Amino acid sequence: MIEKKVIANYFYIITTSLVFFLFGSTLLIWLQSLDIGLKIQEQSPIVLELKSNYSKDSLQLMLDEMMSTANLHSSDIQFIAKEKAIEHMKAEMPNEQILTSEESLFRDLILVKMANKIKYLPSIKSIIQKYALIEGLDVENEFATKSMEVSNRLSKIMMFLTMAILIIAVVITSFLVKIYLQERQDVIIAMQNLGSPIEKITEPYLKQSIIYSIVSTLMAIGFLCIIILMLRFVAPWMYELIELRKCFLVVFVLLIIGPTLHYILVKSQILKMLKY
Repeated sequence: MIEKKVIANYFYIITTSLVFFLFGSTLLIWLQSLDIGLKIQEQSPIVLELKSNYSKDSLQLMLDEMMSTANLHSSDIQFIAKEKAIEHMKAEMPNEQILTSEESLFRDLILVKMANKIKYLPSIKSIIQKYALIEGLDVENEFATKSMEVSNRLSKIMMFLTMAILIIAVVITSFLVKIYLQERQDVIIAMQNLGSPIEKITEPYLKQSIIYSIVSTLMAIGFLCIIILMLRFVAPWMYELIELRKCFLVVFVLLIIGPTLHYILVKSQILKMLKY
């Protein structure tokens, strides 16, 4: 009998931890998706197309001024010669489809990766106009634009999914609490018949349920941390998009919701059982 109760307690903790893990995962994805499109836009480089007769000395002066103005490092700026673009196109297409006149349309490119693109973009544009070495400037590439659209859709979907998972978590937890208390119903009713006050009847079960809820919540947080650490090695680009402060916010929400939900459900179920 004791072993059966121990197994039931383990089942109770593991099941609630999985429920909270599912809720925490959807909540974290929703919070991260709120501005993930903007992050992708910020990480997409600015493409500068150089004029055919640009001066290398003037180009270096312009890049130095851009680095000092926008807090850039040399690793944030990449030079791509037009010969590489032509070679890439020749590898993708038959040589007879590439005309010499078309090759002359290619320009040397500068890729500038800026962490705060929106903040420094006006200053960068003024520097570009000052040196007049740039034929064209591309700030919004197609991938970044599509990412913003997908991010907005994902955010709406995850918001409704998070609410749905929260409702499901409440229903499942309520069901588990009901089963947990039904096994102890005879003891609870016997204490009532002996004239024990309601506070004395509910106190041990509230304490035990809160302990179980804390353990299950910590397990759910542990599962989330493992998933995030796996992303660091499996998908580093995705890990870089994660904001740690939002992870801490999810941890805080789980630590509040877990014990509070159990406290409310256990107390209400005992009062219902005793017909209060």
